[in-house]
Amino acid sequence: MTPKAPPAIVVIGDANQGKTSLIRALLAEEDLGTIKDEAGTTKTREKNQAFHDGQPVFELFDNPGFECSADVRLNLQKSEEKISPAIIVQECIRQKENAATQWQKNAWGREQAAWESVEKCDVILWVMDVRKAPAASALPDTAYLLARSKKYVIPVFNFLPKEKRRETLDDYRKEITEMLTDYNLQSLICEYDTNRRDFHNEIDLLAAISISLKSCPDGYKRFKTYVKRREEKERLRIENACMDICDALLSLACYAEKKQNVLDNNVQQEEETLRKRYIENITRFEKKVFNKIIKHWNYEEADAVLDCQFTPLSAEITHRNHTLTDVLAWIGVKSFFDQFSGREVSVITTTDSLHKLCARLIDLTNVIRTRSKAVMQSNKPILKDRQILIPPETLYALWVFGSQNRTSTLNQEEVNAGDRKALQQVRLQLMSFLTQQIEFS
Repeated sequence: MTPKAPPAIVVIGDANQGKTSLIRALLAEEDLGTIKDEAGTTKTREKNQAFHDGQPVFELFDNPGFECSADVRLNLQKSEEKISPAIIVQECIRQKENAATQWQKNAWGREQAAWESVEKCDVILWVMDVRKAPAASALPDTAYLLARSKKYVIPVFNFLPKEKRRETLDDYRKEITEMLTDYNLQSLICEYDTNRRDFHNEIDLLAAISISLKSCPDGYKRFKTYVKRREEKERLRIENACMDICDALLSLACYAEKKQNVLDNNVQQEEETLRKRYIENITRFEKKVFNKIIKHWNYEEADAVLDCQFTPLSAEITHRNHTLTDVLAWIGVKSFFDQFSGREVSVITTTDSLHKLCARLIDLTNVIRTRSKAVMQSNKPILKDRQILIPPETLYALWVFGSQNRTSTLNQEEVNAGDRKALQQVRLQLMSFLTQQIEFS
């Protein structure tokens, strides 16, 4: 018995609306297709598949953008027969074959590929730029044509303005929704900004696709399993990132550069040497943690993020008298070695550095998770230090644990070898705080 073909989902819309970027997100595939800031980048109908346990779950088709919707609608309205837009396009191509320029022929050829894809699909994802007013675009023409397709149509609002700037930017979602309502296409509207991935929106979109597949039990069941796997994978990534940040904060709190028996006249020189070594080590350590988090999401702009110019983490100098006289006196012996008095010089982290590192790693994680293009501005990284305070009780527990479990390296294994009970308590407090800061989106 021949297995049923997986559901076919087509992604359509006018040129340069983010169709290929949306497919990348749904397939979690970074090297799919070609994305440029210009119209007409996708030239042909391109097929992609999503798999689960080796079985295809669904097929996604990337299509050229619509360029002739107004002409197709006009010709369809003139026709007295109930025919499809794809047939109308074929007729238009035949009529214009002799008169059209090569550019027009190519545009109609792309239009034909897109409408043929619509005819053969199970579900349509219609991507549209909400920054553009529907009256000034071909959206009403496309809506008219899609309403005649008798397919499940999921409008996807793309390029959403940032929440804090929404009042000052053009946002035509209301007008577009009213236009879609005129054609009875409003029931499955979703939002997904391809410039800034939001996992909640991604799951909402996948849920809308699931609804559209209920008439296909096998495909529906496989698709629901696929969505569940995506949710579990994202949770695991976030959990691992939180653990990485927790380990980094613990390592930094425990790390110290020390020098014993430093004579008074050498203290200043040793302080500078130790401070320099300390800063160099924690800078390398910070980049190492950045890379570790980046690997969870395979972020394509990783190099740019790593080049962010943060202010160096600060260090604190501590002194403790540590003389041979003290030792001998403790065991009840005095001798001429009194003249070799010295002190222990240590360089340790500051609470400010713990706050800064925590904020940087949280911001980095959220940028990586959302694959945000906002991290880049004119090819320059714009992640900057910001204020985020570890709760006082958590900071205190971290600080006490660090002071009681000093290590000479930034090795997590050395930290784990300390007071196990105290370590577990600090971890629980840190993980609770971090999971609140790194929202599941």
